[in-house]
Amino acid sequence: MKLEKKHWIAIGVGVVIIAGVVIYTSKQKKKKLAAEQAEKDAKKLAESPIMAKAPEDLHISEDEEKTSTFPIAQGYSGYEVKVLQKYMNSTCKVSLDKAGVFPLKNDGVWGDKTEIAALACKSVKINSIDQKYYDRIHRDMSAAKILPEM
Repeated sequence: MKLEKKHWIAIGVGVVIIAGVVIYTSKQKKKKLAAEQAEKDAKKLAESPIMAKAPEDLHISEDEEKTSTFPIAQGYSGYEVKVLQKYMNSTCKVSLDKAGVFPLKNDGVWGDKTEIAALACKSVKINSIDQKYYDRIHRDMSAAKILPEM
């Protein structure tokens, strides 16, 4: 039996539809896995002995500020930013998703997306991180064993 042109067109359309479904489900699976990992990280962090205190002790004196690389803010890069990015991905998945920046790239550079994330993340609530606040986050992430690689 010889296939006519209309049969070849139908086969082509079917292949394109199947490919589209496979690609779509693959992307959805990746998103689901990223969300599950973020939930696991957030659960570990929630179980760690931190963040119970209000941030009243988060401010450092002007003298301390001048001799430090802190506060960390937009334009800063380094390991400290990686820790903050992983922290925000772990604790603020829904907020970052609504802001369109989840998952936040864990590259150690505080650029525009990290700035948006810092403003969207309710557990951060500030877009400049001082030494004491960073130390608290680092301690909690360390206790939860979810620090990024150096």
